[in-house]
Amino acid sequence: YIQYPKKDGYTYVLETFSLINYLFALSGEENTSLTRLLISNQKKLSMRAKAYLLLSIAKQNNISNYKQNKFAREIMDFLKNRMEVTTRKVSFKEPVRGSYLRAYYSQGAALGLILKSFIMLDKNNPLIPNIVKYIIASKTHSYWKNSHSSGVIALALHDYYNTFEKIKGTNAMLQTLVTLNNRPIIKKSFNTRKLQIFTKRFSFSNLYSKLEPNTLSPLYFINQNKKGRFYYTATLEYAPVMPKVYARDEGIEVSRTIYDISKATKKNPFGRIIKNNLKRGEMYMVKLRIMAPKPYFNAVITDPVPSNVEIVNTNFKTESSLMGKYETKQNRSRHYGYYYWWMRNKPIIEYRDDKVVITEEYLYAGLYEYTYLIRPTNKGYAHLPAASAKLMYEPEIFGRTKSGRISVR
Repeated sequence: YIQYPKKDGYTYVLETFSLINYLFALSGEENTSLTRLLISNQKKLSMRAKAYLLLSIAKQNNISNYKQNKFAREIMDFLKNRMEVTTRKVSFKEPVRGSYLRAYYSQGAALGLILKSFIMLDKNNPLIPNIVKYIIASKTHSYWKNSHSSGVIALALHDYYNTFEKIKGTNAMLQTLVTLNNRPIIKKSFNTRKLQIFTKRFSFSNLYSKLEPNTLSPLYFINQNKKGRFYYTATLEYAPVMPKVYARDEGIEVSRTIYDISKATKKNPFGRIIKNNLKRGEMYMVKLRIMAPKPYFNAVITDPVPSNVEIVNTNFKTESSLMGKYETKQNRSRHYGYYYWWMRNKPIIEYRDDKVVITEEYLYAGLYEYTYLIRPTNKGYAHLPAASAKLMYEPEIFGRTKSGRISVR
């Protein structure tokens, strides 16, 4: 194939060359001319091909750290610059889409090969576990949608297990210790042959008894085995007392608009925007706009309603089904207006007594809009709580609107 490649786009041929070069490296047959060709055409390679080239260079030169080779360092620096990092997950973004897509390119294979490269050549990188978390969390997304992706990812996870998690012995136990202010607060043993989850909660009064006022109190998670690996999450749950809640964007932008649909026209199909003056018995549409700057997993959008307003569910026989056109429907893609099984972009919308809760398994980067109907029931003033959006497993990524007051006449 190297001597007589099939007639096709050169980028496509280079993608195939990167795989062939890696196969040579695995079998111990060094092909320096092919490696040099790929290095000179780095800008035309996808991230998958770059990862193959990086692994080939490591095998051919017998290196265990990317800093030991100039070209390995260049490729690794490129991959690190394509990282999208949150507090708990690390993903990678392909810079451009090219003709390499025809070379059976898949995002899952690229991600698996990048993980293999990090394990082999940057073993002490603290972001490696976050890459693994991202792979596991995306199991219902495109990274696991074909056998090629699943196979490469499985091999990468196998490397990760053997390098970091494996403890020899048929009944190996992992001994863990958590200390606060240098005093032990949790001791726990885990059987490495089983998947185990342990949770411990402390009240504020309990925590205060272990702390010294006006001093820093370090919280340490210690693996007493020095081998194997355990995973933890530490969160502090609190409710601040705030006279007024202001809008905030911590990774997600949220806005809320109320429309008087009785004033709908061709020019303004949702009607007129109103601030806070509603009429009892009339029907209004609430629109929530969510801006996600990057892909997110497991998002929850919550919009509490004022105490003098009720949510209208047009599925009830007591309501007009014609008004359903103003509601966001479940189980359809907002990108196309309908739902394909592979999209897995199904909002789950719950109408509760005091709020609307929308759950999204996966959000592509972009703008999302959700609408529902309300009807004022009692005259007077009421508090309008802030609408919010956050990630279930990364609560530090969130956004909210400001709070306010609403009047019903």
